[in-house]
Amino acid sequence: MSENIGTDEKNKDENCGDDARKGDETLMNPILIVLLAVACIMSLISFFLMRYDKQCAKQGKRRVPEKTLFLAAGLFGALGGTAAMWIFRHKTKHWYFKLFFPLMLILQAAIVGYAAAMLI
Repeated sequence: MSENIGTDEKNKDENCGDDARKGDETLMNPILIVLLAVACIMSLISFFLMRYDKQCAKQGKRRVPEKTLFLAAGLFGALGGTAAMWIFRHKTKHWYFKLFFPLMLILQAAIVGYAAAMLI
């Protein structure tokens, strides 16, 4: 009977360790959290830069340089830039905005997806 008690305790310890590891696997990796936070922040920046540039265009004020809009979109802000482009109907006549903003969005989504798959 004493042999069974030792075996049962050993199985409980092994199972407890498995449960603890499963709990750790469900937590998001800090690198992935930072990547998603950067993407959200840059998307907001890109969105509001496009909105500001549209307002400046309407009022005849000095505009945001196109390279700044592309830089914000390229630094994981393509979601916000693409959304703003269609919501505000801004830069939609320029073929390079219509082509490269959505392409950057697809590329950035693929990078985040790949990072998520590798880190989780």
